[in-house]
Amino acid sequence: MFDVFGFYKFKKLTSLKKNKILLQNFLIKKNYEVRKNWHRVTLKLPIFGNLIQKSILAKVSLVLGNLNQAGVDLIESIDIAKSVTDNVIVVEALERIKKGVFSGESLTDLFNKEKIFPPTFSQLISVGEQTGSLDEMFNSIAIYYEEEFDVAVANLASLIEPIMIVFMGITIGGLMLAMYAPIFNVGAIIGWLLVIWQG
Repeated sequence: MFDVFGFYKFKKLTSLKKNKILLQNFLIKKNYEVRKNWHRVTLKLPIFGNLIQKSILAKVSLVLGNLNQAGVDLIESIDIAKSVTDNVIVVEALERIKKGVFSGESLTDLFNKEKIFPPTFSQLISVGEQTGSLDEMFNSIAIYYEEEFDVAVANLASLIEPIMIVFMGITIGGLMLAMYAPIFNVGAIIGWLLVIWQG
């Protein structure tokens, strides 16, 4: 005999599972878009966005330079370089560059197309391609952006220092005021009582 209840239960479970999978896919996609937008915002932050970009460029260049020097295939090198950052914008840019290299496009043109890589980066890559010393050029780019990062951090520190001094001064002044205000109030009350008593 056909079990109607069992069939209905099976159909309901299948439907729930299907809805769960659809919901998971939606959340994963949504989460990815949120992360992508957040990473785009972080790269455009005043001062800090520039620091993040220089740090990523230095790491990517260093990995590409070392792998190229070791004789690793360029496409594989780019694939490995994607793992040095979790920034979705940079990872997607490197993925497009990898596909372009596979299609036979010039590395200079590919880096030029991606806004995350500044014109200086592409120009240096062009020199490396023309001279046949791409590995050395990648290492030079890494050193260049590491130095740029260090300078930017030093400038940021010199900018923050006076702000911190002012902040500390206000904090200590506030604490001193909070400590001595009751004593001043007690002195004022005593003075007022003496005036009344003498009067």
